[in-house]
Amino acid sequence: MTLEAIAVRLPEKIVSRLDTLVSQKGYTSRGEVIRIALRCYYINHFSKKMKNEL
Repeated sequence: MTLEAIAVRLPEKIVSRLDTLVSQKGYTSRGEVIRIALRCYYINHFSKKMKNEL
């Protein structure tokens, strides 16, 4: 899988919380936390949409 870089601007408070997750939960980077969160949202969003189409 090829990953493409994107730039995202976030409020300082959210960045601080991302840093807390990285340091306390063992993630390797902010990017990893954001990738996991987006993947979870994507799966949840599209699984609900697919159920509604059945």
